[in-house]
Amino acid sequence: MKNRILFTTALCALVSSNSLWAKDSVATGKTIEYSVAGYTVQTEFLNDKQLRWTYLEAPVAAEVGKTALENIDSVGLRRDMILAAWTEQLGAQVVDVFDFGKRKVIANFVMPDGKLYQSVADFKVVSKKSKAD
Repeated sequence: MKNRILFTTALCALVSSNSLWAKDSVATGKTIEYSVAGYTVQTEFLNDKQLRWTYLEAPVAAEVGKTALENIDSVGLRRDMILAAWTEQLGAQVVDVFDFGKRKVIANFVMPDGKLYQSVADFKVVSKKSKAD
């Protein structure tokens, strides 16, 4: 439990310390899809402060199509890698790392009861807006 708290605290400190997201972030305007824990998730990076996720597939049929617009804190870790963190409506703390160079997502979330879940998945870019859009 102590390691989970330390992990979450360190990531939140990194995110809140200084937003390094460039105006032309590698993520902005892109939509990606990946599968973790029985879910296929589509994530749209709207800008440096917001993303929208949607469940395209889910273990429970009633969750298919569920979507949320999240206000995020983000940090550019490298030119092709970002960390995005947010708190979901029911209190789960989410910290995801998106590596656009390797097309991998490292998804981490801590439930309100303190349980930590982590997944690593490959993602594909399904659309991207050009600077002219």
